[in-house]
Amino acid sequence: MAPRILVFLVRLLGVAFIGVSASMGLLWFYEYALELPYFRLSGVTLVGCERVNDKRIIALMGVDSRTSVLGMDLKKAAERIQSEPWIEKAMVRRELPDELWVRVWERRPVALANLDSLYYMDGNGVPFKTIEVGDSMNYPIVTGASSDDFEPDRSGRIHTLERILAVLQLLENKTSPVIPTAVSEIHVEKDGALVLITRDHVHIRLGLDSYSNKFSRLAEVMEDLNGKDHWRLIQSIDLDYEDQAIVEYRKLKESMEQA
Repeated sequence: MAPRILVFLVRLLGVAFIGVSASMGLLWFYEYALELPYFRLSGVTLVGCERVNDKRIIALMGVDSRTSVLGMDLKKAAERIQSEPWIEKAMVRRELPDELWVRVWERRPVALANLDSLYYMDGNGVPFKTIEVGDSMNYPIVTGASSDDFEPDRSGRIHTLERILAVLQLLENKTSPVIPTAVSEIHVEKDGALVLITRDHVHIRLGLDSYSNKFSRLAEVMEDLNGKDHWRLIQSIDLDYEDQAIVEYRKLKESMEQA
């Protein structure tokens, strides 16, 4: 029995030795390959970059001509790219032996959010970048909201942010009677109701819901007012009614009528 056990142990040790040797050999070969010029980065293909400069993407990845494509941590490279505020998502792929393929998805601002600072806000309601000197301001500004309004709500109720996004989506629609660049402000009142303020200072009260129907009603009202050349005389339009709109004229018109 003892000789058989001894033979078995010797064979087992032999297999283990071969396995360890093979692993060490592979590890040595991998480390050796990392140093080969064959795998050193010679080019990067970038897809999806419009706002962010190509050089900025490469700098974020921290790569240069000495980088081994074979040894790169692609996940970390993508995470570093995503640290750029304008980048929502990034994907990095090896093109062996010596190239990288990078796909980025940039954020598209749809509004400005006035919180502790003024931020660009994307279509998902994420305030992603503070406004700096020279940045475009030609977007509606969301006012009256708090930071809490931009946090996920798990209560099941309709969240303020959902209302804001619904209105922004309607403004982007080709059938909208008001285009986004004509809106100066989307104001959130204390009860969560929304008010559009146009760049010519007309207040359009939308309330808490039924925005699609209210936009259709607004189109009818605006067509009528523009047909009478009265739009420039309007102070406010209250659409927070089931099937009507209340139009308030500026005091200037009253003075004109009394003159």
